[in-house]
Formats: sequence, structure tokens, C-alpha cells
Amino acid sequence: MFRSAFHGGTSHARRPPQRVPADDWLAERGILSKPYATGLRYSDHPFRLTPARKVTAISHLWPLLREGQDPDSLAARVAYHLHRTHNRTTALTRAGLAADRSFASDVVQGRLPLTQSDVEFIAGRLALPSSELTRPLTPEEQEAWAFYRTSGRNRRAVWERARSVWQRHGLADNAAANAMGLSRTALSNIFSGHNSAVLRHDQAAKLAIAIGNPDLPSLLIEGLKETPSRA
Repeated sequence: MFRSAFHGGTSHARRPPQRVPADDWLAERGILSKPYATGLRYSDHPFRLTPARKVTAISHLWPLLREGQDPDSLAARVAYHLHRTHNRTTALTRAGLAADRSFASDVVQGRLPLTQSDVEFIAGRLALPSSELTRPLTPEEQEAWAFYRTSGRNRRAVWERARSVWQRHGLADNAAANAMGLSRTALSNIFSGHNSAVLRHDQAAKLAIAIGNPDLPSLLIEGLKETPSRA
């Protein structure tokens, strides 16, 4: 179960916390008895360096999971489907599923083990059937997500490979951007470091059509691992 926190009324006075059933779930995991860790940890997330050398976390469209985590585990599948249904950290906190954003973020990123009852509780608060959060991924979803996890962990290397491919096929950056559904400015900002976008499978597939090579998505991540990258 999950800790709920509701802040009604207009008063800003501090109110004594009320114990809710979800507190038991947190207490069992040692989370309720102490402040939950906040902020992103460098070892767990890929980062980029802006020209000003400021470290900024990349906002990911799909969960990257931990190194070696089974993408078919319950926690991982729930994380994927939460992203698919557009229920991320803010949605979970607004639904009263977690008072601490870092805790909600861990659920959304698949970092916390879950039970079926946990999933049913989450689904109920989000007004979703639990099957929407637990169903096996289709082969197409598995392929696209596997590509994204590798691309997200090796963002710079994958983009550089893609650019090398379209240049060898005689495509200018403008044409490549158009093929992938990007603006020329967005593509330029990706390579200058001002845009931290991850190359997605659907974009790679569009580029594959443009150059006439259906194997391009798999070639772009060939030999790369789903390990944290600081690029």
C-alpha cells in the first residue's frame, strides 16, 4: 500500500500527520520512520553537461530501469505502463499515492518491488483496471522499450551513430531531421548539448525508411549496453 497525504482547506498551519493504511506498507519497508531520500543520484541516472558545465538530469519518456533489472518483472512492467498511460510522478502524488515525490519517482521508474495488492491499490487510485498496469508487453512494445533503454544510457553514442549513417547515405541534417519528425533547431541543439532528447525507436524507424535500411534501429544500438552513461 502507499502513503496518502491530503492537504485540504486554505490554512497554511502545520497539521499533525494522520496515519493511513498505506503507512503500514511504508513502515514495513523502513521508509515511514525516516525522511525518504530525495534528489537524483548520479550513479543511478544518466546526466549531460551543458556548455556552462552544469550537471542536469535527463527527463526520460520511458523508465530506464536499473542495470540488470528484468524488464518483465512486476515493478518494471508497472513502471512501463504508468509511463504509457501518462501517469508519472506528478500524477501519482496528485492521486494521493505518495506524499514524497522521490518515493513516487521510484515507483514510476520501477525501482521499488511491488506486490499484486500494491498494483491494485495504485490502479484503483488512478481509476485504471489493474490489468492496464500488469499486462505483458507486446513484441513491438518490448522492442521499442529495449531500444529506448539502451539509447537512453548511451545517448550521445547513438545520436552520433545515427548522424554518421544519414551522412553516409547523403542526407543533410535538415533532411534527416525532417525524416525523424524533428525540427532542424531541435536536432542542432541535440548535438550542441542544449537538448537532452533520447533517440527513440519510432524516430530510428523513420530514419530507416528514409535511407532504405529496415535494420537500422538494431544497428544503432548494436554492442551497446544498458549501463549508466554520463554523456
